[in-house]
Amino acid sequence: KVKPPPAVTAPAQLAQLLRGIDAHGGEPTTMAALKLAPILFPRPGELRMARWEDYDLVAGTWDFDPSKDGRPLLTPLPRQALEILRELHRVTGPSGYVFPSTRGGKGPISDAVLNRALKRIATRHQLDKVVTHGFRATARTLLVEILGKAEEVVELQLTHNVRDRLGR
Repeated sequence: KVKPPPAVTAPAQLAQLLRGIDAHGGEPTTMAALKLAPILFPRPGELRMARWEDYDLVAGTWDFDPSKDGRPLLTPLPRQALEILRELHRVTGPSGYVFPSTRGGKGPISDAVLNRALKRIATRHQLDKVVTHGFRATARTLLVEILGKAEEVVELQLTHNVRDRLGR
C-alpha cells in the first residue's frame, strides 16, 4: 500500500503553515525552497535539483524535465515565485544549483534539511506533521476539491500520468 505523505489539506491550516514559514528564520536557500514548494508544488527532488539555467526570470518560466514522467514541463512562474527567485539569485546565481548545499560540496540542499525545518515550523504552530512532498497533496486537494479547478489541469501541473487512455 502506498501511504500518502503527511500534508495540510484545510485552508486554515495551510494559512497557518505559510505564516509559520514566512516567520521562520533560516538559511536563504532553505527559506526560498520552503516558500516556493507550496507555490509551484513540484516533487522535492525537482525543486532541490533545479538549476539556474532552467529558469527564465525575464519571461517568468521554469523549464524542466519532471523526474517521473520525463516529458518537459514549462511552468509559468507567478509574481510571488519570481520575487523569491530574484532575491535568491543574488545569493546563489547566476549558474549552478538554485538551492546549493549549505554544508559545502557541489550538491544541492538535502530533502532532510527542508523536512527538518518544516517539522520545527509545524511543531511551533501546533500543526500535524508535514513534509515537503506533502505540498503536492495540499495543492491537489485544495485546488480541485475546494477551489473547483479543473482536475486535468492540476494533474498536468503535478506531472501525474492520466490513467485513462482518452484522458491522455
